[in-house]
Amino acid sequence: MSTATTLLPPAEGREVVQCEYCRLTQYRTQNSLCRRCHRVLNAPPEPEPTPEPEPEPPSVLVVVAPNPNPVARAIDLVTLLRMLRIKRHLTQYDLAGKAGLQRTHISKVEDGRVTSVRLVTLERYAQGLGTRGSSLMALLENPAARPAKPLRHVDETMVQYIGPTLRRLRNEAGKNRMDVQRAIGFSANQLCHLEKGRTTPTLAVLQRLAPAIGKPVSVVIAEIENAAYPDG
Repeated sequence: MSTATTLLPPAEGREVVQCEYCRLTQYRTQNSLCRRCHRVLNAPPEPEPTPEPEPEPPSVLVVVAPNPNPVARAIDLVTLLRMLRIKRHLTQYDLAGKAGLQRTHISKVEDGRVTSVRLVTLERYAQGLGTRGSSLMALLENPAARPAKPLRHVDETMVQYIGPTLRRLRNEAGKNRMDVQRAIGFSANQLCHLEKGRTTPTLAVLQRLAPAIGKPVSVVIAEIENAAYPDG
């Protein structure tokens, strides 16, 4: 039905329509119902569609493809030790015999029940696996690293070389004790006691200390190995 525009004066912003049923010409009400018969008036004209804004370009998502080599991925030390033992077809009893460690200790390490490992223990573990402690840590830093030959022997005398080696590496890096202590959250004099051999750092401590003197932990351990066993 055409819109009636002759019987009512035009009003700004108001539409004049004619009811299809009773033929009453009227202004369109808010509810679009006829004032006489209360039936629905014909539909109002649809507004012109507003153009939709162009979608923004999608954010760049960098997807790293999975590495086909199951060893060449970020793993922790416990997983690495277990993987190397299995790769060498060693049982925990076999490794215990080669490393001079208790089988129960190896079980606890692989189960994650041992969270504090001494450097000498790591070297014995590495010796049983046919490599060095520094090589184990290098594999964590770079899975493509080539393991070094094992040390000829490992004993507690290695401990006395840890402190002096750490002090030498810190001095070579031009770092003072206070700066290093603040960087790794050591308490006052803790680094001093360590460098003087009054305390023995665990592997976890060496992992915190190495970046503060600008070295990977594998390099720090290698320096300690070379100082303790210059002939290998």
